[in-house]
Amino acid sequence: MIAPEPFLEKRGTPISVLCRVRAMQRLGYQVELLTYHLGEEPERNVRLFRIPRVPFIRRVRIGPCPAKVPLDFLLLLRAFSLLRAREYHCIHTHEEAAIIGAFLKGAFHLPHIYDMHSSLTEQLVNYDFVRWKPALKIARRVEKWILRHSDVVIVICPYLEKLVESIVPGTKTVLIENVSPRPDVRAPSAPFAGEGMPLGERVALYVGNFGPNQGLDLLLKSIPRVVQKEGRVRFRLVGGLPAEVKKLKRLAERLGVGEYVLFAERKSDAEVARFIEQSAVLLSPRKIGNNIPSKIYLYLKSGRPIVATRLPAHTQILNDDTAVLTDLNPRAFADGILQVLRDGSLAQQITRNALALAEAKYTYSKYLRQVERACRMAQCARVGE
Repeated sequence: MIAPEPFLEKRGTPISVLCRVRAMQRLGYQVELLTYHLGEEPERNVRLFRIPRVPFIRRVRIGPCPAKVPLDFLLLLRAFSLLRAREYHCIHTHEEAAIIGAFLKGAFHLPHIYDMHSSLTEQLVNYDFVRWKPALKIARRVEKWILRHSDVVIVICPYLEKLVESIVPGTKTVLIENVSPRPDVRAPSAPFAGEGMPLGERVALYVGNFGPNQGLDLLLKSIPRVVQKEGRVRFRLVGGLPAEVKKLKRLAERLGVGEYVLFAERKSDAEVARFIEQSAVLLSPRKIGNNIPSKIYLYLKSGRPIVATRLPAHTQILNDDTAVLTDLNPRAFADGILQVLRDGSLAQQITRNALALAEAKYTYSKYLRQVERACRMAQCARVGE
């Protein structure tokens, strides 16, 4: 398995990579993971290989970035060396490492599983990395070439499943959504004092990375209207890097809402569960992209009402029965938060519906079955069935 990520970091794709490894181990497969020189060691045993340390690269931001070019070249060299020295039955790649996997598939005649977390072409646009049309045309051709040289494509949401079929009809896909274990959350006793929060305040919580596509500027701009109409509410934003936290703190101060917002860097699963326990509403103000944020699966199982923006990243899984969905502007998002805080019966109803949806469709047993299906399909490709 080749993951072009800092591993492990407490954010979407690296966590998804770890979940794939754990699931395959549980199913009896042996997995060796090749990744960047950056990141923490996983808590439990993972057979891990890293590229040589690159001293002038100490962080890789989310999305496309120039730092990935030399790192991915080193991934290719190390992968080639490992495949020559060791016996493998399959190559499993994530994100842009699929380019490496497609090349190595031909060189070593091994089946290739491509774990498609997003469209590579759309990433270039969504993160404002490339907008030059000739470059995007090349990116689309590369993406098509990758799909043609993948025996199995794992997609994480229905949108990607349809996109793959539109690019290369007949591609073998397996839908594996990023299901999270249900957090250990209890109903909060009222009033309560969360960390850094005044006694009795209700907490609106965001959990996730602080990338530009997540809409945290939209969230902060919605706060003045919320606190004007419902003063006893505070906002907690959890999951940013120090530089990202500093930038958003400055924006909160400029908007005059700094006293109502508490920021926190990336936290452990146990700490996140405690923050959810202390919350009255969970927020997902995302404003760009079509891929379902992994936090939504966590939110569904939390026993807390959800407020999210009405865009495909959310509406593939959420609807008006399971969340309060709003337009992509600060006033609408503020009104969605106020609606949940003021209407207890609505909050209870969408929470019950969200829990029922999670228990019916988004279980870990289904996740394991889909991982097993992808592995079996790759085995069939190996023997030419």
